[in-house]
Amino acid sequence: MLDATQRNSVIFSAYAKLPAGITAYEVHKVIGVVVEIDMHTGCILQAECTLATKLASDFIARMLVGYNMNDGLEALNAQIEKHYQASAKKAVLTAVRMLNDKFISYKNGEGIDYYD
Repeated sequence: MLDATQRNSVIFSAYAKLPAGITAYEVHKVIGVVVEIDMHTGCILQAECTLATKLASDFIARMLVGYNMNDGLEALNAQIEKHYQASAKKAVLTAVRMLNDKFISYKNGEGIDYYD
């Protein structure tokens, strides 16, 4: 049973192909980014991603947690561009863009089935 906080939350996931030749590609082939967003505030409550190292995965997650998706992606993309200097950067940015697209679609009621 969802508690009061979780009733406002939605999980979104997005995947993007990693560049061949890097360790993360050899392990996962794609990066997966999963976030829990409070739909009342737009804030990312939790985040995980699949990269080759825990450090990189945790670093991306820390950049995502607390970000308000209602603010658009410009500031978040700039933060990733500045602070994440790794081969998987393009894949991370692609996955984040896809998360944003899903968030906007959900917020606008597109493709949602309600079971009451």
